[in-house]
Amino acid sequence: MAKERPEKRQRLTPNDWKSKLFNLFHVNAAVILKLLDCRRDKEDIDDWRPCSVAVAAQMFGSGKTTLGRNFINQLNNENTKGFIQKKLTGDGWRDKLTLAQRAESKHNNLNGCKTLHDVAKELDYDQFRALSSTGARDIAQYIFGLADATVAKALFVHFDKIGNLQGNVRDLRKAVRQVWNRMLQHQGDMPRIYFYLSGKSVPLNSIGGSGSPMGTKWIILDLLKDLMPDEAAWPQTWLYLILLAQLCLPCQRETLLPVGSDEHSLDRLLGRLNVYISKPEQPINGMSDAFYICHMKMIDRFVRGRYASDCRVQLMRVQEPKLRTFWSTWSHNVLLCKLACTHKGAIPGGAT
Repeated sequence: MAKERPEKRQRLTPNDWKSKLFNLFHVNAAVILKLLDCRRDKEDIDDWRPCSVAVAAQMFGSGKTTLGRNFINQLNNENTKGFIQKKLTGDGWRDKLTLAQRAESKHNNLNGCKTLHDVAKELDYDQFRALSSTGARDIAQYIFGLADATVAKALFVHFDKIGNLQGNVRDLRKAVRQVWNRMLQHQGDMPRIYFYLSGKSVPLNSIGGSGSPMGTKWIILDLLKDLMPDEAAWPQTWLYLILLAQLCLPCQRETLLPVGSDEHSLDRLLGRLNVYISKPEQPINGMSDAFYICHMKMIDRFVRGRYASDCRVQLMRVQEPKLRTFWSTWSHNVLLCKLACTHKGAIPGGAT
């Protein structure tokens, strides 16, 4: 079967698309309302974890960039605006929608950026190129200045293709938090600044976790239904993906997984799921494009109702009826997964 790459086109239904736009707006508006409340009460914020930054981390043409590039324009679309307004409660939220519609957009392609200094040069090469290093405060000050200079004092900032930052993504999140702090402390009308981070291959512990100083709102661009119309076929396919994550097996894009009566490469499946991957610290002989599956948001639907930050640890402790088949067939499926990944083969569709 020839290696296939997912097509770069959006397969979300209109209402799915509006839901993602709503989620992106809502998480940013919630932060702004929190900041305004604290400014009114003259309170500082010691714990930023209730404030979340929007992150999309799917792979291979799932629509992450499209969502960011079209966010403000779509907020001004009459159909989208009506959809969002129906989901909002209270005039405060609706006022925030009106302000967000007036925001200017700044899309930043961070492909190839490995440090925060690289990010700064992408933001403004002339301003930051002469500096030997750049910190979160420097980037926060620059972004805040951009927002304060806009006509409406409103700015939407999209950091796209953040994967090359790897562990340094946490520094980018610190910059976001520093912007929020500047908004809180600003004397006069507070600029409104909205954030969205997107990219693949980002280490899980750099995005969030139990010790994260701020929250994360996952923007899930779930295109799986279009790929797998037979819902009865989902659990078995998820099971294989869970096994690959649990066993920390090196995967390859051409590895085939059964999807009902069909087979699809991991390359195609990962483009339709919210999946984190990581690259091996050292290259694996004969597997130049190898990666590990680290985390799958879609496990929520199959295994548990509450989100956990690392499925490799938490999943082993879960005791639910839906996992009985998982435990009883563990050894058999482990062998199949290992064979498929090691030999670039396919996991047989008849496995149970």
